[in-house]
Amino acid sequence: MTTIYEPVILSAGKEDYGPGATALISAEGVVVGGTLAFQVQHVSDAGADGLYGTYDDTVVVLGGAGHDVFYVTDGGEGDLDGVADGKITTGWVVNEDDS
Repeated sequence: MTTIYEPVILSAGKEDYGPGATALISAEGVVVGGTLAFQVQHVSDAGADGLYGTYDDTVVVLGGAGHDVFYVTDGGEGDLDGVADGKITTGWVVNEDDS
């Protein structure tokens, strides 16, 4: 598999979700028909810069099926709109250990 790095804008709609909720994750700027790898991680601290979502966040490695990398192709299975349009929207069910 060839990995292509591209500028992608990610958003999850809310800062936090409760256990059992489905977090919707959106990505824009995807190569039309391209595939992105997603991995949801538990962030416990914003790091030295005080901003969540940056390189220095403190990540707690929890492991388990809910934290495995998953792949979604623009317009394919897992892309909730099913249209190859450079945007991916997918869902992830929040595990009990992420509450």
